[in-house]
Amino acid sequence: MSDLSGNSPQRARLEISHEPLTTDIYGITLVGELGMGSVLSLDRIIKSVFEQRIYRLVVNLEGTYYIASSGIGILVASTEIARENGGEIIFAGMGVRVRHVFDLMGLGKTLRFSASTKDALKMLK
Repeated sequence: MSDLSGNSPQRARLEISHEPLTTDIYGITLVGELGMGSVLSLDRIIKSVFEQRIYRLVVNLEGTYYIASSGIGILVASTEIARENGGEIIFAGMGVRVRHVFDLMGLGKTLRFSASTKDALKMLK
């Protein structure tokens, strides 16, 4: 499908980077749109971290401008798994728009948030 100019519309993308932050805390950074097309990639990454028996994660959402309900579902389910295994997921650097979505869904009091990855690391230590 193309627009009137003859150009193909650009699909929203999500860039996911991930790395150990310490020996027992893992960091995942999302930049772009966490929509239906990217949820499975994020789920695979989180599961691979859990397979390493690492259940303390910092998910940096500073560069995320949209999260679909399926993305929220993956993040909430992953938080439950982390907590069941003695861990925690901290959501860091979230913009006002994305945070508003979490609050509208009643998750503002259930999940843990921090201003930055550095602050999240302090919370997990």
